[in-house]
Amino acid sequence: DRAGLAGLRRQRIRAHLVSGFGHAVGLQHWGSERAFDLAHHLGRQRGAAARLGVTTVEFLRFPDGELLPNLELRGAVTRMIRKYRPYAVMTHDPQTLFYNNEFVNHPDHRAIGQATVDAIYPTARDPLQFSEQIKEGLETHKVKEIYIFGTEQPNVLVDISETIEDKIEALKLHVSQVGTAEELAERIRSRSAQVAEPHGLRFAEAFKRVVMRM
Repeated sequence: DRAGLAGLRRQRIRAHLVSGFGHAVGLQHWGSERAFDLAHHLGRQRGAAARLGVTTVEFLRFPDGELLPNLELRGAVTRMIRKYRPYAVMTHDPQTLFYNNEFVNHPDHRAIGQATVDAIYPTARDPLQFSEQIKEGLETHKVKEIYIFGTEQPNVLVDISETIEDKIEALKLHVSQVGTAEELAERIRSRSAQVAEPHGLRFAEAFKRVVMRM
């Protein structure tokens, strides 16, 4: 989540962003205009991440709109966990289908959430799972905490009053997905204020925090 990432940057915590999207195979069937759109999209992703101080951006290169929580995706996420060895991982809630009775959670989001949770446990920590990665020099890794966003079962509230403008500016780079800058800013502030208001805060985001047993 972008405001959460901005907060990590201000705490001088290294953050790595992994996107399931970025599929480039078959561009010759889409035409040059679609190819340009893909390259432009990846550039916007990198630009938004840089705006938040993200250290590294990786694209798993799966087709947009076609992610499945299968072994191929789980293996790709496992590789990233073993490569970067994070203390904590942030991901989508795979259990949320209808969010806040307002919209359907995108199937790509549910798929990457499920694959990420399954990669965290038990896959990334088990040397027998995707053992070819171990032979390549990647060691097993145990993630200590998971922060799930887009959840209807939050148990942690984060005050983003000081970082919400960073989130808005980063999201503005995704102009084809978020609409006009003015509408985006109003939408983000309104939603964040709704989360914050019952707790006496100005703007906030809610997460489901899972602390893994060692």
